[in-house]
Amino acid sequence: MKFKVFVDGQHGTTGLKIHELLEKRDEIELLEIEEKDNQAVEHLIRTCLIEFEANKEGCAWSDPQLGVFSEVYQPEKSCYWVVERAGEIVAECGIGPVESKPNVCELQKMYAFKEARGAGIASKLLEIALAFAKQYY
Repeated sequence: MKFKVFVDGQHGTTGLKIHELLEKRDEIELLEIEEKDNQAVEHLIRTCLIEFEANKEGCAWSDPQLGVFSEVYQPEKSCYWVVERAGEIVAECGIGPVESKPNVCELQKMYAFKEARGAGIASKLLEIALAFAKQYY
């Protein structure tokens, strides 16, 4: 599934690179993850974990599935989205079932590069994830 999303450039004040693009109301794409995205997704997650000093055991840092989300989020009631600008992943989000509770889901992942924060991208991802949850749960 591919969406073209316009984010209000007036909303964000941080992240110069993304903010400059958004001021011009440039297009970003919201896409479901594909195998080709796995490495970039893992890089984004690890970058955020380092930034928040969560690059340690017991956090997503040690998740053995970190580099294969295109496979992990394949079941019908799961989805992982990436936000691209000029072919580069700048944010991502995943939703899936709570283990042992088939009719309950959770937002399992949500990450954005520092430069992409404050621009409304995470809000759009959350909106899409909630719509998905309403459809499947």
